[in-house]
This record gives sequence, C-alpha cells and structure tokens, in this order.
Amino acid sequence: MSVLVVSVSIVKDRRVFMIKENKPPIINQWNFPSGRIEAGEDIANAAKRGWTFNLQRQRVFITLSAALIVR
Repeated sequence: MSVLVVSVSIVKDRRVFMIKENKPPIINQWNFPSGRIEAGEDIANAAKRGWTFNLQRQRVFITLSAALIVR
C-alpha cells in the first residue's frame, strides 16, 4: 500500500523550521513538518494543513551552519 505524504521546508534568515517528533519509532528526532495527503486533497492544501498543524505544536527554528548536497 502506498501512502502519499508532503513535507515543508521553511527557511528564513538562515534558520530552518523543524519539529521534534513525539511518536515512536522516531520519537525525539528532528524532522521537517510533514504529513499524509488526504484522499482528494491537493498537494498545496496538504502542505498548508501540515504547516499549520506543526506551527501550533511548537516553534523551533534552527540556525543553518552548513548545507549537505546529495546528488
């Protein structure tokens, strides 16, 4: 079974918004806001819903000190 998800990366003033997961098996790991795309929902609305939900939970911006580029 495939599950469609959307992830949001918000960068402002060399800081990136991240969330600290609170569900196993990735509890206490840092991640970008993400979530499942509901049936019939478009990607933009899913991203907005995920961003809004995560913003209400916590507001953590981490300063960027280096970038990793994978090709």
